[in-house]
Amino acid sequence: MNPAVRIPSTLLLAALVAGGCNKPKPAAEPAAPQSASGGSADADPPLAKRPPGAWVELYGETGGEATLPPDEAPPSAPLRARKADTFFTLSKPRIAPVKNMFPPPPPGGGQVLAVDYVRTTERALSGNLSVVIRTAGGKDHTVNLKALGDRAGTIELQVANRGPWSGALPKDAELYLVRSEGRYGKAFSPTFKVSNSVVMGKTDFPVTRARDWTADEAKALAVPPVEAPKANANPSAGEDTPVAGAVNAFKQRFAEPGKPLLGFDSYDWFWPVEGGKEECLSPVVPIYDRAYPDMGQRRTLAKQGYAVGGLEVKSKTYVNGIRVTFMRLKADGTLNPADTYQSGWLGPHTVGTKETKLGGDGRPVIGLTCYQAGHLSGIGLVLRER
Repeated sequence: MNPAVRIPSTLLLAALVAGGCNKPKPAAEPAAPQSASGGSADADPPLAKRPPGAWVELYGETGGEATLPPDEAPPSAPLRARKADTFFTLSKPRIAPVKNMFPPPPPGGGQVLAVDYVRTTERALSGNLSVVIRTAGGKDHTVNLKALGDRAGTIELQVANRGPWSGALPKDAELYLVRSEGRYGKAFSPTFKVSNSVVMGKTDFPVTRARDWTADEAKALAVPPVEAPKANANPSAGEDTPVAGAVNAFKQRFAEPGKPLLGFDSYDWFWPVEGGKEECLSPVVPIYDRAYPDMGQRRTLAKQGYAVGGLEVKSKTYVNGIRVTFMRLKADGTLNPADTYQSGWLGPHTVGTKETKLGGDGRPVIGLTCYQAGHLSGIGLVLRER
């Protein structure tokens, strides 16, 4: 067995993973059924018209554990896993020594809370994993995991100097894995239990059981979420305008041939400069689909029948403000520069000392070129080819 690898956390704990097998080839997964509005060819009626429990085909593994009905579960209960979730079997929770640590660990830091895992299903969704540790008193501690990329291995949790257990690992605890789902937006961010529970020592509470979905949850989960556009997916599509602001190594180019850019999500931010900080814009998320969920940012979106036609950008060190020109979208996908309106200024635009205009001549806009990591340094448009 390969030795476990430990990565210290910057917060309360260090969560790390070590594997013992080669990564398997993911198995093909059948597409999840969609509601009638999603265009499924399935002859079953829409979920909203099905009797309770008829969405059982969407459920995944439970590790042999019983689940709770929604009306009997506590508010903190995780949801039952989806069929698309990768599922894990946990075993052998234990306190293990830290070997060959130099310099020596602080008091209480020379041990890890370890648990073995085996990946028991191969599904499409495997990220956003956390381990939940419920101590004997019933308090939950959630630690994000970097990855569980191997088929089997060991998860190790190391107490930091000021960890939640006052420098000592718990001798009595329950452990299980959960996966968070943020692609449906801020209004629906479920957490799924994706492993069995294992208990170390003894506890004064029952083992955590996942709960079945409500009808509304099942209806939402039956339809795949609208995904955010992928950066650099179509590198040869379209033509780039000049960039307003600064160019750096963090280039993200978004281009969707045949799809007009409808707007983007952003918020006001700041970033360090020499001698202080500069107010600016956050990284932006392009929007091509009006159904893209609300993630809690400021949304700048064209009215029905319009699309992005141009930008005015104010910049200093970074991009401080953007004003969008929207143009009427014609049936052939082109824009009408005689029928326009503008958004207000977005961001702390008064900070900007340079103003740049991008596009605006009626050429269809199919994307953005953004230089962004923790903030927006530069931005340009991607226009449809002539």
